[in-house]
Amino acid sequence: MLYNRTIISSIVYPDQLIAITGDRMYPKTYLIKTDDFSEVWALSVYTTMRNGMVIPAESEPDAPLTRDINLQIELTGPAIKQMLDAKLHPLYPQQHGVSEYRNQFNPESNDCQKSLDPENGFDYTYYQRLCLYGDTKLDQVEKIAINLKPFNRRLQAVTWLPAEDLCAIKSTPCLRSVHIRQLSDLTYEIIFDWRSRDLYKAFQMNLAGLVYFVHTRINAARAKLGLDPLRCVKVVDKTDFAHVYEDDWTEALRVVVLAQTYNERVFG
Repeated sequence: MLYNRTIISSIVYPDQLIAITGDRMYPKTYLIKTDDFSEVWALSVYTTMRNGMVIPAESEPDAPLTRDINLQIELTGPAIKQMLDAKLHPLYPQQHGVSEYRNQFNPESNDCQKSLDPENGFDYTYYQRLCLYGDTKLDQVEKIAINLKPFNRRLQAVTWLPAEDLCAIKSTPCLRSVHIRQLSDLTYEIIFDWRSRDLYKAFQMNLAGLVYFVHTRINAARAKLGLDPLRCVKVVDKTDFAHVYEDDWTEALRVVVLAQTYNERVFG
């Protein structure tokens, strides 16, 4: 069954609608550059609600609708510490789960062990895919950490297992890769690549957890080697299909930004 303008228009706001049957048959691409972690979430949600194309989340007729864009984000300056400190936007809906989410990356925690148990209903975890990868249980993040040297472009950890994930019915990782490059004797950058992302509910939780995990693992490994700690100076976050689900549209419309901020930070 194909979704037509009549079906979609009966659910969303017609004056803001970009329908699949409209003149533009694809979601727009945006770049957001800022040094504020809360601001980038608000800008991402606002941009998606203002300009996102209405697209079903899956091919099934009863699949929920989403507003969808292609998104690339650059975070620098104070935003790095804000992610490490888990400073969240006051309207972000997942205010109290960051500690538990971070614990899923700590193999000594009960939260991590529970998430690795198949009986608890997790098809995958990012710790499992990044640090227990494939049949060899390769710890990709540890291997990257001990092999970091300036300007090396080859050090990336991947989550995708094509034999399991391609055309899978079960849940598959939204995060596709983590690419880390040391920029000097004391600095590095991280590039996250996502196939799909719930901007409204998952975005800040993901980055507050993953940036903290990568940063602490890198510097713990360097401390064992007698090396100076590295400072993260830039995070790039790329999402192929960034979206807000229709169940969240009412609350997401409460997220507003100043026109000047939007015009200065959002490109597309």
